[in-house]
Amino acid sequence: MLALVLLAPAPAPAADEAPGSPPVSLDRLLKLPASVDYDMETRGGSTPEEWRSRFRAARRDVQAAQQELVQMTQELEETSSSEGAWKMSPPGLGGLQAPNPDAPGNYQATVGIKRAKAELARASAALRDLEIEANLAGVPDSWRRDE
Repeated sequence: MLALVLLAPAPAPAADEAPGSPPVSLDRLLKLPASVDYDMETRGGSTPEEWRSRFRAARRDVQAAQQELVQMTQELEETSSSEGAWKMSPPGLGGLQAPNPDAPGNYQATVGIKRAKAELARASAALRDLEIEANLAGVPDSWRRDE
């Protein structure tokens, strides 16, 4: 049994007992070296140009949805005024009843308006979410607009 103890390898010295190495504090390990320098400032993992690009795209989506809604609304107004009362209201009423927006002549424009409203709501919500994300990341106002 004595032979087994003599043949067993000696335990390795602990890291803080290593010969010739100075002790390193935890604070020093958790900091980047002073020689490391980054060219770009980032917030929320994105550079100023990336934030500007994201805001530009979100605003462009909202504007496109607004334009689509205006176009579809104009199209609905044009079809309801050009097709006459016979297509917009039941025959025999002589146009006394208000035009029915769900009449066959207006169906495509009505569907287009519903789609445009849904897209406008989605794009507005995406812009609002981006604003919230930027607020949480501490993004300055100058990064949110084109300069």
